[in-house]
Amino acid sequence: MFLTFAALMLGMQTAPAPLMVRVEGRGSQCRTLIDGTLLDGALIDRARAEVRDGREALVSSDAKTPYRCVGGAIFALQQAGFTRIDFVTDIVAENAR
Repeated sequence: MFLTFAALMLGMQTAPAPLMVRVEGRGSQCRTLIDGTLLDGALIDRARAEVRDGREALVSSDAKTPYRCVGGAIFALQQAGFTRIDFVTDIVAENAR
């Protein structure tokens, strides 16, 4: 029984932490942050350096960010090689608007 448990533990691998991508935009301007740091270059170049087996990207924005900003970030992550990209949006309480 102990050998079976040890074999299972050795075979278990933890997934790498997701790449956290924040997209913000108003009007015609889009900006992208990776892990909280403002990106000063192309997202695709930075994302290529972050691709690893099993790593996913998590894209977040608020509801007022234009879809072209969000869609552009998702497209760049796909082109960089990410095969799993999740999207979340900030929820604003109805009375906070």
